[in-house]
Amino acid sequence: MVHIFLFVEIEQIWIEIQVSETSSFHRIIEALCTMKEIHISTEDALVYEKETWQRCDMDVALYSLNVQNGMVFAVY
Repeated sequence: MVHIFLFVEIEQIWIEIQVSETSSFHRIIEALCTMKEIHISTEDALVYEKETWQRCDMDVALYSLNVQNGMVFAVY
């Protein structure tokens, strides 16, 4: 499990979540949409690591992206 923060730029909201390292941002955003936490199309979403502004592949597992506890990501 990894503990991360998402800042959804369009809605200007912070989301703090704990997810499996085998999950992808595509799955995470899809789950958040299903739970009505955010209203972003997974097809249009872009995720960037907030410190380096490196774009994250939406379909790659978090462990492959070297995601660590406490990292912050911007969702557009």
